[in-house]
Amino acid sequence: MSGKTGDKVSFIPVEVVDPKEFKDSNSYKIIDNIKELSWNLPLHLSKTNKKHRLLSGIKSMNSKLETQTVYFIDLNSKISGFIQILYSNVMNGFYKGFQLNFKFFSCDKDVNQEFEIWESFKIDNVEFIKKHDDLYMGAVGNGISFKFHHGNDDHYMGTLRIKTNLRDRNIRFDLHVDLGDGFIINPNGSSIYLTKPVSIDNIDTIDKSVVKGYMRHLFVPKGKINGTIEYEKDKIKKTIELNEIPIAYLDAVQGLLPSKAAKRWNFMFFKSANYTILVIEYQTTPEYDNQKITMWSILHKDEIISIGSQVDNDEVVKFKQTQLDSTNGWRYPTAMSFNFRKSDTETYKLKLSKMNLVNRYDILGELPSIIRKLASGIANIKPFLYQYCQAARFMEEDGICIAESTFIS
Repeated sequence: MSGKTGDKVSFIPVEVVDPKEFKDSNSYKIIDNIKELSWNLPLHLSKTNKKHRLLSGIKSMNSKLETQTVYFIDLNSKISGFIQILYSNVMNGFYKGFQLNFKFFSCDKDVNQEFEIWESFKIDNVEFIKKHDDLYMGAVGNGISFKFHHGNDDHYMGTLRIKTNLRDRNIRFDLHVDLGDGFIINPNGSSIYLTKPVSIDNIDTIDKSVVKGYMRHLFVPKGKINGTIEYEKDKIKKTIELNEIPIAYLDAVQGLLPSKAAKRWNFMFFKSANYTILVIEYQTTPEYDNQKITMWSILHKDEIISIGSQVDNDEVVKFKQTQLDSTNGWRYPTAMSFNFRKSDTETYKLKLSKMNLVNRYDILGELPSIIRKLASGIANIKPFLYQYCQAARFMEEDGICIAESTFIS
């Protein structure tokens, strides 16, 4: 971690992975066992709730969220989207609950008009599936099931079965997601948030296993989805058939209120016939040193050709042009560039121009109501997410890109 001897910090980022030397790096871990996709939050809570005291200078941060999200891009139909299940534990379990979020859209305006939908609602009576080895390998409840299974295909570490049958909403999913190898940036995919600054010289003495303020990401940049999605739009039944469609899977944990975890977010998922790019970037609030964390992977077919993790690197994700949103004051991007260092003289580049905005919404709307109330009471919070889907080109191949930029404070 950079800094001078004696400096104090409130935020400990994930380790840096130099993309020029990623194959020799010990700062990330390949995930090749489906057990490692167990829900992280209930396991973390079961451990930390047994602790009667935390280390001096570290205070309990009571609001936590975990999301498991499958993104897909169909290069033929041009339908893209995501399906997400969100678990929240607020005020040491005063509120616990699940929520289903899904959105489908397209870079083609005609296709988007026909299939575009955004739904977000609470799911009642959902419980984790706990295995004998204390792993939480799924969640089931009224009309919904997310379950991880060991696979029989050597190309995939396992599968995720998603089934919903919500008759009152006329929503039905029957999906089979094959998951390839993933990765986390060390330590354990997590950046650490402290409520009391500590000397940079003493960071290694902190027992990170009992720190409750943290941000964790687990990436699975390769996989495929098969199955059927049915829903209603404008009282008309819509059916999406997915057949061997490429996906990216992301498990994300915020061990504190979203408004405290970060003030900015950028996300990008690109897919062409042979290339896959997955990027997440966030910047912490002033309370946590305004640090910018950027993590990514690039695949050629099934081979990882780049993994990177950077701290305060403004060159990876850049807004090339912006437009003022007069209703909230944010300048959202209309052109972006992504630059991934390959060597001292070469850089992988992807450019997005005249960005196709498919949705703009208040991000608090996708959170449980109790968390909305907690976050809305904080000054200068104006959370808006701008979501894009468009044709893009990378390494001389045409593809489709999903991009998101979120502004919080």
